[in-house]
Amino acid sequence: MVERRQREVGGFRTKKQAQAALNDALSGSQRGTYVAPSRTTVRQFLDEWHEGAKTELGTTAWTNYGQIIRRNIQPYLGAKRLTDLSPLDVKRWHGKLLEGGRKDGGPLSVASVKLAHRILHRALTDAVRWNLIAVNPATGVRAPRGEPNEMTVWTAEEAKRFLDAMADDRLIALWTAALHTGLRRGELADLRWTDVDLRAGTLTVAQQHDGQSRHRRDDPEGEEPTPAAARPGDRGRAQGAPPAPTPGAVGARPGVDR
Repeated sequence: MVERRQREVGGFRTKKQAQAALNDALSGSQRGTYVAPSRTTVRQFLDEWHEGAKTELGTTAWTNYGQIIRRNIQPYLGAKRLTDLSPLDVKRWHGKLLEGGRKDGGPLSVASVKLAHRILHRALTDAVRWNLIAVNPATGVRAPRGEPNEMTVWTAEEAKRFLDAMADDRLIALWTAALHTGLRRGELADLRWTDVDLRAGTLTVAQQHDGQSRHRRDDPEGEEPTPAAARPGDRGRAQGAPPAPTPGAVGARPGVDR
């Protein structure tokens, strides 16, 4: 005979509230969605989740996640019990960030709020899979929308003048790749001549440099490395100057800077 285990839960103001909680627990148990009440806070959960995500993210992405969690999520939602977090809490959090989420008290950009929302949503999705909460409260909340900022880029003539002026520079291959592909600075810094196929006119981005270590490219959203065409006009976004490349990288001329 299987012994039935009983669990006592208190904190209800009225008998009616206690009965409603009992009904919800019984219904969830029958559906297989019941989650036992817990005192774990959002702050505690996110700290543990972020530490565990170290094996899933690249160094740069993992560091950025931690900064956003500590700066834009935990100060607003950290004290809330994980099981009590609601879609309304998430919606109000969006509003607080948009009103004064910056360090100086100014409004946080829509893009930054969207990124913080994606990180919270990803963490709460894992909480559901681990049976810590029944549903993801961030799923039903739309991320804020805003007008995209118009980018200021060089014209084709301005880019040509720059490359002409830098023709004798030791990093001319790097400047050319930056202008023709729009790669990130860390990706540019770790390109090697073995990544370049001059016959096909392509280069493959497989890893990036974060200033301290070299690792496989790992986008915060988990995208796999993709080839980028190294031909003028494919991606015309001009980037800032990338970090100095290591010997053997594309920015270093073969036979000269190795």
